[in-house]
Amino acid sequence: MNKNFNIFILSLFLTLSLASSVLAKDIKFIQVTDLRLMPDDASIENYNRAIKKINNTKNVNFVVYTGDNIGRSNEQLLELFMNLTMKLKVPYYIEIGDKDCFKSSGLNKDVYLKYVNRHKLIKRKKSFNYIVKDGNYLYIFVDGVKQHMPSKNGFYREETVAWLDKVLTANKNKTVIIFQHFPLFDLHENSASNLYKPEIYTDMLKKHKNVLAIFSGHYMENLEVNSNSGDIKYFVTSPAENGKSTYREVNVSDIGGKKYEIYSQVVKF
Repeated sequence: MNKNFNIFILSLFLTLSLASSVLAKDIKFIQVTDLRLMPDDASIENYNRAIKKINNTKNVNFVVYTGDNIGRSNEQLLELFMNLTMKLKVPYYIEIGDKDCFKSSGLNKDVYLKYVNRHKLIKRKKSFNYIVKDGNYLYIFVDGVKQHMPSKNGFYREETVAWLDKVLTANKNKTVIIFQHFPLFDLHENSASNLYKPEIYTDMLKKHKNVLAIFSGHYMENLEVNSNSGDIKYFVTSPAENGKSTYREVNVSDIGGKKYEIYSQVVKF
């Protein structure tokens, strides 16, 4: 009887250890932002150089694009961007920025999404607010683009924030990383690039403890800032456009006990 009990305990321990090892996962991803691809040789060469460097980087789980992927809202540019992006050897996820799409250009969000959904490495999305599950991690992509009134000011609409609130509540046991184009804080007072009504978003975040980090672009600088509570790490990444030619490489390590270490570096290509 004792022997059988000991075997049971050992089996249970091994099962729990295995489950823990499955959930405990280190990830490595690359954030490309403000690529602003244009149909000229220098811009295309610049992007091909980035793709080559990414493909030669070991153990990359995925690449994420956080907006301003093309230099102007244009279908031909979007098709060029998507065709070049298909050269990546790892999964990739796309968010949009203020330069990517707006209704008056003929390239609105619906048309942009159709182009993105055509490509085989991307699971079809219904909007640019979407989630990706990866073991104990949850990646959330949040759209702050005002397509009807194009401007540098992002705006996370109340319905978008309500959707995010619902997702965070439903996944309170997940470790969440958020990707978006517009940062949640202003660099300069009264700047044309500042976020419109950020308190709608930031007040909602105070209710949740499962957000590890938020990655954005837009500000043309490299920054790492802690939230007021210190629970969330904000990363702002500089442009990948020709002349800047950088992206952010990020390593997230699960050190146990719901604690994580994030190491990031800005890489020139």
